[in-house]
Amino acid sequence: MCGPNTLLMGIAYERSTYYGEVGVMLLTAYREFESRVGSVETAKGAKASMVLAAIERLPVRFTIGDVAKKCPTVGLHVLI
Repeated sequence: MCGPNTLLMGIAYERSTYYGEVGVMLLTAYREFESRVGSVETAKGAKASMVLAAIERLPVRFTIGDVAKKCPTVGLHVLI
């Protein structure tokens, strides 16, 4: 026969197991995220070279807006 203490111990064990599994999952996901973020670093001057490559593909007469459309990740402060 199960008493109230036995039932509470079972619930506490299930919760601790669940939280432990979730903790391991979060830690694993964070470590993977951290390793990927470290490999995404861009080289110095990467945006400038992106802009120059876009300008080479544009016609002789172009506007800043044309360059901005070709380089959506580059801010206007870089283009001006």
